Amino acid sequence: MEKVEVLCGPVFPRPLRLPTGDKREYGEEDEENQASGYDHPEDQGETEAAAAAAGQSETGEPTGSFDGSEPGSPLPEPASPAGPSTSAAVPTGVCRFAEGLNTLGLLDMMKIYHSIFKTAFCLSERPLKATDLISLFQAELSPTGSNRWQLETKVERFWRDFLLDIEDGVFEITLDQLLVFASGADIIPALGFSPQPMLNFIHEMGRKYPEANTCLVKLKLPIHNTYKMFTKYMCEGIIQAPTFGLA
Repeated sequence: MEKVEVLCGPVFPRPLRLPTGDKREYGEEDEENQASGYDHPEDQGETEAAAAAAGQSETGEPTGSFDGSEPGSPLPEPASPAGPSTSAAVPTGVCRFAEGLNTLGLLDMMKIYHSIFKTAFCLSERPLKATDLISLFQAELSPTGSNRWQLETKVERFWRDFLLDIEDGVFEITLDQLLVFASGADIIPALGFSPQPMLNFIHEMGRKYPEANTCLVKLKLPIHNTYKMFTKYMCEGIIQAPTFGLA
């Protein structure tokens, strides 16, 4: 077998030949195309791909919108600066509630005396005061001059001082907690409680803590000889009381 010798050496690129009959160089052709605005087929394909990605046609016209709508579709109307219309903003239930109030003409009176009706329809942000609870509960006292009456009037004074000290932050409980203990509500209703909240007194020995009937809103105060003992058992009873206020 004959041996074939392979000669290795530098490889030079083969010169590019122009088609027969066309003696112009490529550089000259590109200059003429640029002058006449003609795009090379390869350049034209890249231009079309870039235009499609930008959402435009070859002529520069938009082919779609950035919000995904079809070409030629009307643009959405801008939102009104004043917000939605009244009919859309007001729920149907509120409209029916207003119609019911207007049946007997109450709605017109509410519009005229709106400041008076506000306390009945709007939650008050005013914090609970000691004077609110003092005026809320009415004490049921024993016959005047009796021994029980003397003890009850003394404890009633303890009760009022106790409310004032709670408002001043002397004790760890709040007036809201005291109202919840006595009535189950954390605010006084706009029309008040029915029946009238009452203060009763516990004279039995061994019952040192306050008691409450939340259904009838009756608060029973224990009898103690000193203000210190009264406030001690009142605070402990309210803090440790279960749901229905029996310490």
